[in-house]
Amino acid sequence: MKKIVCLGDSLTYGYMLERGESFPYILGEISSYKVLNKGINGDTSLGMLTRLKSDVFEENPNILILLGGVNDFYANISTEEVSNNIKTIIVHTLDKKIKPIILISPPVEELSQNEIIINSKLEGLYKDLLGYKKFFNFTLISLYEIFKKKEDIAKYYLDGLHLNKKGNMLIAESILEKLSLKK
Repeated sequence: MKKIVCLGDSLTYGYMLERGESFPYILGEISSYKVLNKGINGDTSLGMLTRLKSDVFEENPNILILLGGVNDFYANISTEEVSNNIKTIIVHTLDKKIKPIILISPPVEELSQNEIIINSKLEGLYKDLLGYKKFFNFTLISLYEIFKKKEDIAKYYLDGLHLNKKGNMLIAESILEKLSLKK
């Protein structure tokens, strides 16, 4: 059976959700892949880069799905640094013949100027990685854009940052649609 590793932060882990409500679990249920959830609450892009060997390469997956960056931006890490960490992950993953799928986080609820800045950084990260696609073969999915297009976006969130089961279902379905991974 083909395998996917989902590497990320609390959005991957499924913060405040039941085990079967995270997008990696849902993806495993609705696709023909074995899906491993390697999300860690509070993780950053540098943490994910550090965990690449132990959490991804040792599992020998066919596909890596990476979702991260929001914690970096809350910690005031620059878009350039986050982008460079993700680009390094892409290169190492391709070197191991693993297909990288990079997800741009959904928007955060704009409760203050800080969240407005974070959303702006998410948009910048997407644009930067889009330019990187000219040089490397990876899939880029902007959950930011997918969620922004939804009416009543709040119904997908638990708290303005973390997603509920419905939000995780939207992520899993978006990945399936983009990659044609249905059973």
